[in-house]
This record gives sequence, C-alpha cells and structure tokens, in this order.
Amino acid sequence: MGAALVVLLVGLGALAAGVLIGRYYVPDDRMLKRSARHSRAYMRALIHHIARDHDTVITELRKVVEENVDDSEPYFALAALFRARGEHDRAIRVHQALAVREGATHKLRLRALYELGLDFRAA
Repeated sequence: MGAALVVLLVGLGALAAGVLIGRYYVPDDRMLKRSARHSRAYMRALIHHIARDHDTVITELRKVVEENVDDSEPYFALAALFRARGEHDRAIRVHQALAVREGATHKLRLRALYELGLDFRAA
C-alpha cells in the first residue's frame, strides 16, 4: 500500500509539473503566425516589385506596416519605392518620421538621415 501511494504521488507530481511547464514555458505561437503573415506579404510585394507593379507593392507593404508598426524595414522599403517613383515628398515624410521616432536606436536614426539625404538629393 505504501509503495503504491508513493508511485501515485510521484505520478501526480510529474503530471502537475508537465502541465505547468506546458502552460508557462512553451513559446506562444502568435508571434510565429504574425511573422508568417509578414513573410507572405513581403513575398507578394517582392513578386509584384519584380513584375514592376508598383501600386500593388505599395498596397502589400502598407499591409505589413499596419500589422506591425514597430518594424522599420517596411517603412524604408516603402520610402525607397516612393523615391524611385519620383514621389519625393512622400519619401521625405516617411524618412523624417523614422528619424524622429521615439525609441529609435542610433543606427536607425543614422540610416533614416542618410536616406533622407538621398531623398533631398533626388528631389
């Protein structure tokens, strides 16, 4: 009786530990799903860019920007596309917003200022 009780308690303890580990230490798959959506949108934008369908590229990049406002790469891509299309004012506004963004790293600010210089030179 004593050995069966010990085995039962050890089994229940292992089960409780497994439930707790599964609940609190398994990564949340929401970030994976979100990055998969971004990847699909980036790929669609790239395909349309190769096909020189710039309006659709802008639409796809705007979807990426709406889903994740904190990611700066889609903004840089969007502004570069604006500059390439001759829409210098729009490119300048995007790069100015990136340069003064709160919480931006020094490297991000330098890149935004460099791109801003390219915008002004192209205008």
